[in-house]
Amino acid sequence: MVPQDTAFFRDWNPFRHFKSVVLPNLQTARPKKHMCILSAGCSTGQEAYSMAMAIRDEARTLTGWKAEIVAVDLSEQVIDAAQQGTYSQFDIQRGLPIRHLMTYFSKEDDRWRISPGVSSMVTFKTWNLLEELYPLGKFDIVLCRNVLVYFDLQTKIDALQKIARVLTDDGVLYLGLEDAISGATKQFRPVVPETGVFAIERAGHPSSDSLAIKPV
Repeated sequence: MVPQDTAFFRDWNPFRHFKSVVLPNLQTARPKKHMCILSAGCSTGQEAYSMAMAIRDEARTLTGWKAEIVAVDLSEQVIDAAQQGTYSQFDIQRGLPIRHLMTYFSKEDDRWRISPGVSSMVTFKTWNLLEELYPLGKFDIVLCRNVLVYFDLQTKIDALQKIARVLTDDGVLYLGLEDAISGATKQFRPVVPETGVFAIERAGHPSSDSLAIKPV
C-alpha cells in the first residue's frame, strides 16, 4: 500500500523554517546561486508545488538564483496527476492560502491549474525510495514527510541511508512528526524535532555546519 494523502503547505512549520532559516543560509553558502530540493514520496505534487511557491514568494531576494525541485513517488498514477498540475476545489481548500491561490493558479472549468512559473520549477519522476537515489542528483534539502511512518525498521534504515548519500554535507532533511527514526540511523540528528528538522552527521562535517542550524 502506498499512502497518497497530501495537501498544500501541509503543516506550515517546515515551510516557515525553510523561509526564515534555511533559505537565508543557502544564500550565503551557495555563491553559485543554485539550490536543489528533493520531495520524496510526493504523491500528487502538492508538497513540491508548495515548496516552489515558497521560493517564488521570496523572488525579490533571490535575483539570479535557480531552484530545481525533483519530486518522486512510486505510483505512476499520482505522478501523472502531479504533472498535470490541476486540482479540485477540495484540494485547493486543504491548506492553500487565498493569496497563493490568486497568485499562482488559474481557474479552468471546475479545476484550478498551477501557473507555468511554478510548474516549471518541478520535475516529477516515478521512483522507488528503496532504490538508490544518486541518479537523481545531489540535494541541499530533502523532504520525506509522512512517508517513513509506513515503513518497518529495516526499511527505514535503508531509506535513510540512501537519503544520506544524496544530501549535501550541510544539507537539511525534513521529516513528518510521525516519522519516528530513533534507533533507525546515526546519520541524522534532530535539530528542531518539533518541526521535523534533521541535520546530517558525517565524519569531518559536524552538524554545526548544517544549513538547518547555522545562525542567520
